[in-house]
Amino acid sequence: YRFLGEGSQKKPYLLKSAEDVARLAANVRYYGTYLNTENTRYRGVYFRLECDIDMQGHPWWGIGGGSELSRGKTSFMGIFDGNNHAIYNLALQEEPLSGFFSYISDGAVIKNLIIASGTVELSSKFQYAGILVGGIASGAVIENCSVSVKMTGSSEKLWTVGIIGHETDRSVPMENCDFSGVTFGGEPYAIPEIGYKRTTDAD
Repeated sequence: YRFLGEGSQKKPYLLKSAEDVARLAANVRYYGTYLNTENTRYRGVYFRLECDIDMQGHPWWGIGGGSELSRGKTSFMGIFDGNNHAIYNLALQEEPLSGFFSYISDGAVIKNLIIASGTVELSSKFQYAGILVGGIASGAVIENCSVSVKMTGSSEKLWTVGIIGHETDRSVPMENCDFSGVTFGGEPYAIPEIGYKRTTDAD
């Protein structure tokens, strides 16, 4: 599957449809192997979203993450410019790492992206769930992004969802982002930047 463009800063790969976005996710998630994932991590490769995308509530497992074929976590390492376009009707699936991007690392940049609407159903399976990014390792940057989704579930939920589910190594720079559109049970929800365990016996 070939994207339009060259993947360079001047001529980024262009994502012009929901199919293009889904193919990017599939490439990162499934086509890498445990020993050779460089081709599908897109390290230093540029992508630009060219239109708004309606996910239509289809199950979404994210760009990056774990898979049986990869025998581990494969991460997106590229530069994703949302180009101020919006993602509508995002429906996150229940996994330990969940998000529009499930796993990113090593110089990844996520910018100018709007998650305009979607649903997150909280359950005990959401361990380190992030609406925008499930997990980050070895550094990444998020800038000029906004998130508006409806979260549902029991008020006795075991886990709290953040914009980022889980980070390792160092904090993630987030600049000029707006996460005020997140609601839980129909009420505004002061969502944390980083998801954390919310139980009475948490450390």
